[in-house]
Amino acid sequence: MAVEDLVDDFWREALSSNLDGPQAQAKWNAFILGLRARVVRFPQNAQDEVFLRAAARNAECIAIARVSLDALRKKLGVPK
Repeated sequence: MAVEDLVDDFWREALSSNLDGPQAQAKWNAFILGLRARVVRFPQNAQDEVFLRAAARNAECIAIARVSLDALRKKLGVPK
């Protein structure tokens, strides 16, 4: 599974759970720790690539959410 798919799954769960800011941040931190555990044996440059891709996808989702949570829900296939 691509890291972008994992980030999308994170956002689907966060949107479905109606998490507030601190809850979403805690869940994101747990996501990052889990991702780190998955790639710990990768070469450093591969680890860096995974985290850069995750950060880019997360930034994309945040940008959409700031404009419209409904637009992000639609993009990710999350019902209202």
